Amino acid sequence: MKFKEKGYTFFVYSAEVPILKEFGLDENFLKNLPNYFDNHGQTIHKARNEIKVFDLNGHKINVKKYAIAPIVNRILYSLGIRKPKCQRAFLNAEKILKAGFNTPKPLAFIIQRKNCLVYDSY
Repeated sequence: MKFKEKGYTFFVYSAEVPILKEFGLDENFLKNLPNYFDNHGQTIHKARNEIKVFDLNGHKINVKKYAIAPIVNRILYSLGIRKPKCQRAFLNAEKILKAGFNTPKPLAFIIQRKNCLVYDSY
């Protein structure tokens, strides 16, 4: 899914769209996540990255906002030379689950770009 909002381009990736809807993660929620993240949810960790818990349709959803990377990494991520942290975390969680270990199910990752460079990611 790709959409533009206020000068940013958002790319949303998910393995299973029906699961997103089951958890209340519709397109509207995903489009508004940057503003929603800043103004809602319960912060459970805030340092370089921030993790918040949201209650959606009776499900607790953890969302991690990654800090804006240094310019060199942003260029590498944007050119596809290296995968952004959010994408690596998503793929690693899937591998951990397939190996039989317990970890939260990854639902989606979002890459926000500004001026063609990776900006924020969730």
